Amino acid sequence: PLVQAETSETDTQPGYDYSQPVPQSPPVDNSYFDDAVFIGDSRTQGLITATGLYNTTAFTHQGLTVDTAFKDLIAEIDGQYYTAVDALKHTHFNKVYIMLGINETGWIYSSKFIEGYGRIIDAVRSASPDAQIYIQEILPVSNSVSNSHDYIKNSKIDEYNQLLQQLAQEKQVYFVDTAASVAGADGSLPEDAAVDGIHLKNSYCQKWLDYLKTHTVS
Repeated sequence: PLVQAETSETDTQPGYDYSQPVPQSPPVDNSYFDDAVFIGDSRTQGLITATGLYNTTAFTHQGLTVDTAFKDLIAEIDGQYYTAVDALKHTHFNKVYIMLGINETGWIYSSKFIEGYGRIIDAVRSASPDAQIYIQEILPVSNSVSNSHDYIKNSKIDEYNQLLQQLAQEKQVYFVDTAASVAGADGSLPEDAAVDGIHLKNSYCQKWLDYLKTHTVS
């Protein structure tokens, strides 16, 4: 088990091993996410609605990518619409949970995905320098989807997750092994976990949230 360092004044902790996933921690309740922002695609939308986590802030949109997070006006604040990234400048938050990547698995260059993800992390830090930043591992899909879909493959998801773990170390942010909360023994999403093999059923969304609540950094 990793030994967590004393909390510092910024989101980086001296002595913390950012190359490793966040270790298990005492469970928190839903109020922990009062000052959090979730950035993600339709899977994160499902997490919020299935678990009723409406006390948090969610800048989510179906098909959101590390590219469109800077372009699409998807977040409404006081009657104004902003991109997911620009919305951060108009929001008070102390933690950010990011899950993006499944829509980018069809991209030719993995480097473009990681570059865009890094830009999002930089934008978060610019908006709130002391906020804790959590990169969530991209959840797998079912074997039936992986074997038949044009570009969404578990092998590509695995590749991206390895790159994301490296990015977490490089940027000194926290990497959460969220796939562990829903994956089967072979690492894929169980066939009964999602109606379409991609978007989680309510019970699996709850597993995901429960994992986040037991893998925090104090």
